[in-house]
Amino acid sequence: MQYRELRIEVAALHAEPLCTLLGERLLPFQECDQGTLDAPPVGRTRFHLYLDDAQVAEVDELLCAVHELVTDGSDIIVEQRDRDDSEWRDVWKQYFATRRIGRIAIVPSWESEAHTPLPDEITLQLDPGRAFGTGGHASTRLCLHLLDRLADYEVTQQARAWLGKDEQEDPQAEILDVGCGCGVLALAALKLWPKSRALAIDIDPEAVEVTQENTERNQLTARMVTSTKRLQRIKEQVALQFGNLTGPTLHLLCEDLVRHLRPGGVLIGSGILTIESAGVIEAFTKRGLVLVDHIQEEEWSGILLHKPSEEGAGR
Repeated sequence: MQYRELRIEVAALHAEPLCTLLGERLLPFQECDQGTLDAPPVGRTRFHLYLDDAQVAEVDELLCAVHELVTDGSDIIVEQRDRDDSEWRDVWKQYFATRRIGRIAIVPSWESEAHTPLPDEITLQLDPGRAFGTGGHASTRLCLHLLDRLADYEVTQQARAWLGKDEQEDPQAEILDVGCGCGVLALAALKLWPKSRALAIDIDPEAVEVTQENTERNQLTARMVTSTKRLQRIKEQVALQFGNLTGPTLHLLCEDLVRHLRPGGVLIGSGILTIESAGVIEAFTKRGLVLVDHIQEEEWSGILLHKPSEEGAGR
């Protein structure tokens, strides 16, 4: 199948508003910076968009909006080419190999047959694709590191106990992945707790479709529900919540994220530039969460927060 690849490269300071613009337009994209493969020059961020025919018709309007956004005189570099699906997959094979983050291994399909799992390994079958999150970006790696180390923190004991309950005993989702991208975080959590259930949401329908495909590939469809519902429409209170978003988005959704976390539950957040991490942490602690850990990679931060239990708290 033919598709249009559109690359938009801007100064790094414009990455966040451009990410918001693309998200609002529900366009599938991958953000590349110094923490990703096929990195742009230092100080620059490149967005790769993969567009169908209907989306190609909106490119001129999109580029006008990008130029309206970047008004400080810094360069905008735009490249477009028509490509074929098979070509895209072959190009990615040059850059994407099995990635290990703690016990978690992310294995592409072209390496799965030859892959030998390590003892205690959590193996996820994922190809790079139309949605964010296959472990190539520091923010995803930070979330996976915190997830893998969850048992190292005594304060997470109650959340881990809920995640270990039999699904027939407790049929509601105990994992909520907000802005799921390709679904890697929820899928890794389901593999770590084989009795748990998850709900993965994203406002981008294509991200939800990719998450569904990856859920099937990893044989987890019985325990994962995907949806384009907004967070405000979700009813569940969960033991484990992911928010690999951006600093401003976490600020915006802070109150709703806290509301959907049950007392004793934990939140893993990333997509936060370290220079803005203090403000994000303060927003959550003001609403009653307690910071458990704050880790960094390059200019990115990942945070683990705990919601203190209430006496006799339940659903």
